[in-house]
Amino acid sequence: MTSVEGEGQPSLASLQRLGQRLGVDDADSIVQQVFQAVEAWPDFAVEQEIPSGQINTIWQGISQGAAFAALRQ
Repeated sequence: MTSVEGEGQPSLASLQRLGQRLGVDDADSIVQQVFQAVEAWPDFAVEQEIPSGQINTIWQGISQGAAFAALRQ
């Protein structure tokens, strides 16, 4: 599990604060790029012939994260 700003599943606001604290000018753009890449996980997993049960389990863990949920809105 990843911890950002003390959160095991960091919120979007936590990722933004971290970007500001580290002086990353394009942090929002980077977060969006990562979101888009992670959102493609199920398709990538199918291409790699990962069993559907594992795809679903991993996808549930990813998609229930606070930052991910905020970006999907």
